[in-house]
Amino acid sequence: MASRRFLLWLLLFSFFAHSIEGQVVWTSFPKNLQFLPRNLSTNQAIIQIAGNNQYPIALTLLRYQDDMIQKSWQFPASAAFELQDTLRAGLNLYHYRLYLGPT
Repeated sequence: MASRRFLLWLLLFSFFAHSIEGQVVWTSFPKNLQFLPRNLSTNQAIIQIAGNNQYPIALTLLRYQDDMIQKSWQFPASAAFELQDTLRAGLNLYHYRLYLGPT
């Protein structure tokens, strides 16, 4: 009886794991610790982020400034996405994190 239950759980898990297969293919994304040129008149830098969400689940991209969430974007499931983000120059550390589903 226990082996039947184990096989049922294994079957359900493998089906669920297979059903969310996918990947994000980046066409434009900043490098780790990349310096960005700023516009001297606006004191801001423009960053390009683009890719293709091949997951059947929507994505959420969060921008952190000094380890605090500053901005978020939602991207639809199984679709291409593109955005321009503006970063203010200063003694700040920005980073992005991508999550499956809404946050």
